[in-house]
Amino acid sequence: DTGSADDSARLVTEALGGDRVLHLARRTSFGTAVDEAVRTAGPLTPDDLPYLKRPGGWDPVTRAWVDENYDLPELPHGEPVQWLWLLHDDCAPEPD
Repeated sequence: DTGSADDSARLVTEALGGDRVLHLARRTSFGTAVDEAVRTAGPLTPDDLPYLKRPGGWDPVTRAWVDENYDLPELPHGEPVQWLWLLHDDCAPEPD
């Protein structure tokens, strides 16, 4: 949020949590705000992108599910796709 005069900063913070919302100065440009968001977001992990996780399996010895097969090179998998959706205050995306 770059200094909204309405309740949007509060509403977004309540919806997403305070650790996921940046509050920047009112005169911050859109480009600067995007740059700050990208800089503070940090890298994504397999836990953030569950489709990167390798399927676990049943271990009959421990009688438990094993989910430690992250990014094993011998298993085929796709490259992660990351994108950034830039929305300005006048955008109205459809839910679908």
